[in-house]
Amino acid sequence: MDPATEETSDMAKSENLGLFLRIRPLLQSGVRGDRNPRFRRKSAFEPWFQKMCLRVKTSRSVTLSPPLALERGRTKTEVYDGFSQVFSPDSSQEEVYEKMMRPLVEDFLRGKSGMLAAFGPSGSGKTHTIFGCNSQSGMVPLALQQIFKETSDSTRSLFISIFEIRCEGGKEERVFDLSPNGVDLTMHRSTLKGLHEVVISDWRHGEFVISQALLRRATSPTNANSQSSRSQCVINLRIVDDKSNGEVNDQANDGVLIIVDLAGAEREKGTGNQGVRLLESNFINKTSMVFCLCLRSLLEHQKNPMKPLEKHFQDSLLTKYLRDYMEGKKRMALILTVKAGGEDYHNTSCLLKQATPYMEIKFNNEPSKRRLSPSFVLKGYKEKLEVAEHEIQHLRESNLELEKELKDHKSQIEVQRLDDDQVAQEIQRLRESNLELETELKYLKSLIEVERLADDQVAEETQRLKESNLEPEKEVKDLKSLIDVQISGDDQWDDSVVEDLPNKNAISPSNEDNDRLARRRKGKKWSSLEEDTLRAGVEQYGVGRWKLILTSNRDIFGERTQVDLKDKWRNLTRQHTHH
Repeated sequence: MDPATEETSDMAKSENLGLFLRIRPLLQSGVRGDRNPRFRRKSAFEPWFQKMCLRVKTSRSVTLSPPLALERGRTKTEVYDGFSQVFSPDSSQEEVYEKMMRPLVEDFLRGKSGMLAAFGPSGSGKTHTIFGCNSQSGMVPLALQQIFKETSDSTRSLFISIFEIRCEGGKEERVFDLSPNGVDLTMHRSTLKGLHEVVISDWRHGEFVISQALLRRATSPTNANSQSSRSQCVINLRIVDDKSNGEVNDQANDGVLIIVDLAGAEREKGTGNQGVRLLESNFINKTSMVFCLCLRSLLEHQKNPMKPLEKHFQDSLLTKYLRDYMEGKKRMALILTVKAGGEDYHNTSCLLKQATPYMEIKFNNEPSKRRLSPSFVLKGYKEKLEVAEHEIQHLRESNLELEKELKDHKSQIEVQRLDDDQVAQEIQRLRESNLELETELKYLKSLIEVERLADDQVAEETQRLKESNLEPEKEVKDLKSLIDVQISGDDQWDDSVVEDLPNKNAISPSNEDNDRLARRRKGKKWSSLEEDTLRAGVEQYGVGRWKLILTSNRDIFGERTQVDLKDKWRNLTRQHTHH
């Protein structure tokens, strides 16, 4: 980090734009305050309290009601809510300062830049709020009193500069320094060249400097105001620590507090301006319009980051100077000053509709960076250089020790490397031996696999022979049972029958006799349960495993044989093929 700048410990915080509303009090008996006496009263007999169109609803909301002449139209009563604070007509300057200005000054003393701008129609009390009068101090004098009260024991100095932006004769905008020795100024980007700063010794000195500057400010009487501002006035307050010898102080800051008194927007019908005054009104209205366009573009950009931030600030010297505030980089507060009279309904309604959306704008309340003197920066570099040299010497000594240890490790590694070569050779020999053993193991596994396959084939063949032998044995048993039945059914032997009997020396009946006897057996019809059981057995054990299927389902097949199961399966297969 560059030692020439150092940020304070406070983190930047995002906060909404402070939007305050102050209602100028109405005077009784139709008196119109400081208006030009040439402007005649419309109704001197109407009670003053009946002419109010704006009333305070809560501390943060107001109700705007149209006058009787407009109630019959489409205009309705409106409620505007969400203000940071609403100041009623009887609010004092001190109350306004405590709620609005004091937080800005406290942040300014902690190094945070900020700006307060007074915005409203002509004659609504902007200049009175900012500068006050002999009997009532304004925001600037009260701020000076607070600053010197809290910095009386410190070594800091307060600098103040004040200038105005005006348009003479309807020509281009110009910047004038209002300090005692001020001259015309030129603006380069957002910086004024040649602006004179005055060192203030105490708050009374500051009030005197401001009062002298206001005498040089451009003003002129109009029908709306006996002394109407014809320019945009800007006051800069800056605190520096000039006795710290460049060292950092917790209270030192380079923040700037800007207070802007905007010239009031004017309507030609209300002011009666003509000629040069009308050209000045156009300049004032244009500056107010550009100021509002910048805030509207910032609000739209914050709501939709994809929408670019328009560069409206380039259309006015005031917004160009306040570019950081117009782009939401620094904190800003607005105080709207309005008049509550019925004849001011249109101006008040237009201002509230235009400015109330701005309360959603957010700013980064970021502390300013501190600037250190060249001597302190040089001192810091020298200290860091000494520390770096000490560290270098320490590292050199450490490197010598490490080099010695490195040599010892290298010698040990060399010895270890030789041992590792022998170990590697032994590992290689073992690997070759393992390869031979693995080859023999694979060969034995192949032999065992072949032997197992042969055993499986022998077992299958044996099972097949057993099943084939069971069929003749069953046929013989059936034949014997048939002969016994015939013998028991005849009282005498028939020679012809004897002749038909098989040879007594034969071991088993022939195939021809078996077929003949099988035809004598009465067939039993297959039930659907038996057919389903047969299909399930074939699906479970396979075709040809008739004995296993018969044994597993003896309670269903009953006296049926393996041959019966085989024949029935052949018939079922043929039926399925034909279908």
